[in-house]
Amino acid sequence: MNPFGHIDLRVADIAAAQPFYDALLPALGFTERYHGETWKVWARPDPLPATAYFGITESPGHVANENRIAFWVASREDVERVAAVARDAGALELSGPKEMPYGPGYYAIFFADPSGNRLEVYVRPPEESQASDSIRSAATVVPGRRRSRSPATAHRPRSCSSESTWLRAAASSPPSRSYVLNRTP
Repeated sequence: MNPFGHIDLRVADIAAAQPFYDALLPALGFTERYHGETWKVWARPDPLPATAYFGITESPGHVANENRIAFWVASREDVERVAAVARDAGALELSGPKEMPYGPGYYAIFFADPSGNRLEVYVRPPEESQASDSIRSAATVVPGRRRSRSPATAHRPRSCSSESTWLRAAASSPPSRSYVLNRTP
C-alpha cells in the first residue's frame, strides 16, 4: 500500500509551470489530466480512492523554499530517462544524475521547476533493511538536537500518545477542502 495521496503545489506563474509539468508528470506515471480554471491536476490511472495526484495553482506571491518533492522510480535507466525529460522541459538548477550518500545504490537527479520549487527523481535498491537503515540514520542525525520522538510518531500532535488515539483524532477532523476530479483531454 502506498499512503501517498496528493500534492497541492503553488507556482508563481501557471502559464510557465503548466508546460513543464505537462512534460514531466506523464513521464512519472501521472497520465490522467483534470485541469480546471485555477487548478491543473495530473493523476495516476489507479482507481479512486487510491489514485495519487499532483496539482498546481498560481499564487502570484509564491516564493520557493527549501522543501523538495521526491519521486521514486524503479531503475537507474528511469532516472536517466526522466532527467532527459526534465532537461528538455526547461528544468532549472539541474544536478546529476549521480550517486548520493543516502545509502548503497541511491541514484538521483535534482532540479527545480520554473517557479524554483525543488524536485528529485531517485532510485534506491530494493533491499528493505538497507533502505530502512538509511532512513533511520538520516532521521537521527540532527546536530545539536536530541530526538525526543521516533520518526514514526513525529508527525502526530504531541497530545496523541498512541496510534489508535491519533487515528481517531484524524478521522474525526473534518476535511479542510474537497475536490471533484473531472477528467480533461
